Amino acid sequence: MLHIILTVLKITGILLLALILLVIGLMAAVLFVPLRYRLVAVHTGEDTHGEARITWLLHLVSVRLVLRLPAEKDSGPPQNALQVSFRIFGISPQKATAFFKNRKKQSAEKKKKKTARTGHVKKKKKTEPAKTGRVKEERKPDSAQGKKADSGERPASSLGGKADSGERPAFAQNERIKEDKNSAPAQKDRFFTGILNKIRSFGSTIRKIPKRFQQLKNSVLRAVQKPVELAYRLADFRQKLERYDAAETVKEVWKRFRQLLRHFRVRKGKGYLRFGTGDPAMTGELTGLLYMILPVSCREIKVEPQFTDTMLEMELTAAGHIRLIHLASSALWAFRNRKLRRLIRVFRS
Repeated sequence: MLHIILTVLKITGILLLALILLVIGLMAAVLFVPLRYRLVAVHTGEDTHGEARITWLLHLVSVRLVLRLPAEKDSGPPQNALQVSFRIFGISPQKATAFFKNRKKQSAEKKKKKTARTGHVKKKKKTEPAKTGRVKEERKPDSAQGKKADSGERPASSLGGKADSGERPAFAQNERIKEDKNSAPAQKDRFFTGILNKIRSFGSTIRKIPKRFQQLKNSVLRAVQKPVELAYRLADFRQKLERYDAAETVKEVWKRFRQLLRHFRVRKGKGYLRFGTGDPAMTGELTGLLYMILPVSCREIKVEPQFTDTMLEMELTAAGHIRLIHLASSALWAFRNRKLRRLIRVFRS
């Protein structure tokens, strides 16, 4: 019995140790294996596009972004300007999902074929409607109505008893005369009511004048008070910065940021850059500035200034790598620095 218990404990211990080692190996791979990036920028008369590619662990995981812009001759942007592709073990998720969908379809078709062979699927019988010898009789219009419809004659009016020959009855003419008589006083009433409404609106605008002056006064006072409040807040903010030693913390943060930039810098650069502004002096100043900015790793990039023409052509490639351990260490440093946390609280307040 004791021997069995010991063997079970031994197996569980070995499994736990293997699981712990696996987790440690994955964490070490994520932190220490670099993320390699490559940037490509091309601008010529025929093609203009930019590409960014990120790979990890011997292209185990790769992401690619391609941005294509229209050429100078084309008027509108292309249909697929931005293309994004993501691959794991060189296989995109879209292809994997399409593969599994096709497998499901093929399995369903095979099942249908098997059921059709065995005869389990029964064909549905078509039910035909019962034939009856009766035919619905269509209603025929009356002979008198049909004759009237064919001849195009209108029925006589029920009021006067005569056909509508263009003559109006006497009572309709009398009503029209009454309406003409009543329309004149109605128009006069509308005119007087419009004048009264205008007078009332003018009075309401006059009554609102003191309120508007008060609003203008309040807005002017607010505009005057804002610079005073801003100056007071700036003075208070300076006192807080002096109290929490903001200058020292800012220097430390800048130093840490420069260290990160050193780790993430471009390791290799190639290509050429041909440009011209039309002004020889400006072009010469820009070339000198570019040679000052370019790092040592990008000395293979050829800068070709054109002193007479205005143009821009380039084919540049830059490559480097990023290790997440540096980001993790800087995040841990920021979390443990009390002065930085106090400064962040001051900025939030």
